[in-house]
Order: sequence, then C-alpha cells, then structure tokens
Amino acid sequence: MKYFYIASITILFLFTNCKQAEKKAETKSQTTNSITHANGFSIEKYTDFSILKVTNAYPEASESYTYVLHKKEVKTS
Repeated sequence: MKYFYIASITILFLFTNCKQAEKKAETKSQTTNSITHANGFSIEKYTDFSILKVTNAYPEASESYTYVLHKKEVKTS
C-alpha cells in the first residue's frame, strides 16, 4: 500500500509538470493592423512582446529595420 501512494504521487507530479511546460509556448495573435494613415511597416503581436518591422523608413530607403517591443512587467533574460 505504501508503494501505491508513492507511485501515485510521482505520476501526479509528472503530469502537472508537463502541463506547465506546454503553457510557456509563445502564441502569435491574429489581429489585423488598425493603422490607416501610415505604411511601410508591419506589426506582429505575441503574448509578451511585439515585433515591429519597418520596410520603408523614408523615401528611397534601401534598408529595413526590426524592433522588438516588450511589456515593462515582463522580465527578460
């Protein structure tokens, strides 16, 4: 009976840890850009951050720029 309790607790512990690892995956939201009077950039929104890609910073620009915008509350490593 003692081994049954130990095995049950071990299995329960393993299942709860697996569920927590799955929640950490980042998801990209499928929102549309509501900006109407500007062009030359795109915004990709994720759970804790957004990626801003500037493709046309000024007329006749040949370079593109990428910025990562993160929320203040989120700790970065």
